[in-house]
Amino acid sequence: MNSYFAFLEELDQQAPGVLEQAIDILQADPAVSAVVKNSAVDGLAPFAPYRGEQQAGRPFFGAVEFRTADAAHARALFARIAALGATVHGYDVTPLVEKDELTPDAGGHVPGLKTLRGISFHPDLPKAAARRCWDHHVELALQLHGFDKYVRYWVNDCLTENSPRIGGITNLQFASEKRMRERYFVREGASELVFHDVTYFISGGTRRLLAAEQLIAD
Repeated sequence: MNSYFAFLEELDQQAPGVLEQAIDILQADPAVSAVVKNSAVDGLAPFAPYRGEQQAGRPFFGAVEFRTADAAHARALFARIAALGATVHGYDVTPLVEKDELTPDAGGHVPGLKTLRGISFHPDLPKAAARRCWDHHVELALQLHGFDKYVRYWVNDCLTENSPRIGGITNLQFASEKRMRERYFVREGASELVFHDVTYFISGGTRRLLAAEQLIAD
């Protein structure tokens, strides 16, 4: 079974309930497992941890993750979700869990919220070099961020047309909004250190999605 991830982007005339219907499609498919629902959290104050951070594209209202046998089936699922009334940016990914200290409740709801963002690597950087730089960055991230869960998604392939050709997706999760705002960086100067490091291999990225996570039972 392989892993797949999709950002769901708002349309000008957004249909209601698309994320919930997308989850229904995934749950009803016997070839799909390990479904994760990421719902945008409305009403939050703006959050931009890096000064001058570039975020391309329209806002996301959610994201989904799941496992299935092959990319062809994932593409078909992405097409069905798009038909509900959303722009789907779907990717074949390899999840890399670097830290996880959050425990879901009985309904699969993970406490707090996460920030999800697609990242693009410098175009003149070979994929192997980009992966090596990102792997090397993990130690610094664990030292300077106060997150409770940290997952990286290495993007193997983009499966949907007209989607950002990102190289990875970052998932930084915090036990509460207060913790995210106060502990995104754990000490003075951490922002500058992290920003300096990532500029060697990251050229930009998508908008951030601030979301609540729910693990959907198989």
